[in-house]
Amino acid sequence: MKIYIAFLVEGLTEIEAARRKYDYLSGKVPLHLTLVFPLDVDNYEEDALTEFFSRYTAEKVSLSGVTGSLDNLVFLTLTRGNDFVIEIHNRLYNEFFSRSFDTSHTFFPHLTVGRCNNRREMLDAINDIGQITLDSINLNTLAVIQICEGGERKILSKFKLCTVANA
Repeated sequence: MKIYIAFLVEGLTEIEAARRKYDYLSGKVPLHLTLVFPLDVDNYEEDALTEFFSRYTAEKVSLSGVTGSLDNLVFLTLTRGNDFVIEIHNRLYNEFFSRSFDTSHTFFPHLTVGRCNNRREMLDAINDIGQITLDSINLNTLAVIQICEGGERKILSKFKLCTVANA
């Protein structure tokens, strides 16, 4: 089966509106911040992941700035909380998915808000979305998500990070 692991991000109506317009997967994929990119596995260790995530406390992150990629994706980038997200990303790969860890690519935390067909569409989307700044986005729920045939997504497991007062 093909899975990925991501923070689920909820309640961002402005971002969801942009996704509905520019991301053909918006109806199939919940808004998320990917930690482990899609990979094929026979199974995954839910109990081990539960223990792994119990080591972390929920964090608030900030997002600002819309940018594009060489493959015509449109991203909203993190401006606060990068170290937290990168640490979890690296540790997940090191502890669970080391065979799939590609160190030749730099991981930068982001939310995908658009998947465009070409550079012109991507630039139009970036211009239309404009500069968005979102402070204090809670990252407290993670999920193992299966990519099913036909592109549908199925949440296999959810994990809640501990919260601390004023977190």
